[in-house]
Amino acid sequence: MERKKIDIRGVHDAGISTAIAEIQRRGGSARRTGRLLAIAASSDLPNLADSVLAKVTAKTSGDWQTSVTYGRGRIAGDVASKERYWIFVDLGTGPAQFYIAPAIWVREEILKRHEEFLLRNGGKRPINPDSVHHKIKAKWIAQWRQRWGLLGLPDE
Repeated sequence: MERKKIDIRGVHDAGISTAIAEIQRRGGSARRTGRLLAIAASSDLPNLADSVLAKVTAKTSGDWQTSVTYGRGRIAGDVASKERYWIFVDLGTGPAQFYIAPAIWVREEILKRHEEFLLRNGGKRPINPDSVHHKIKAKWIAQWRQRWGLLGLPDE
């Protein structure tokens, strides 16, 4: 059976829905608040004061896509200073796989890997010097697979 392709927005929405369902399956609750998820370790709907904020990013194949501006901590609406965790959702693996990483670690990793990339390429991007695109490979975040405990939820 051929898989139907969905656009980037559809992948993002599917990632958020899948993450919310998994959080609920583990006994927690989550709701969207702008570009982030507010997550509580109980089944009560979280209010912002009692919740952990997480950015959700999803993929169906290849690598996760983001921006080097996250590594620099400069994102529109200052989202980068508000989230505490990133939830990476791999929708292309049969049952979805989740990687939950601290936001500060993700930001530092993006910055480190981008600087290494620039060093290998003479200090600038070789094709489009103005691009802010950054990829995140699953092997780079493998240590964060199924780390739901960081959000106060059971790991299994």
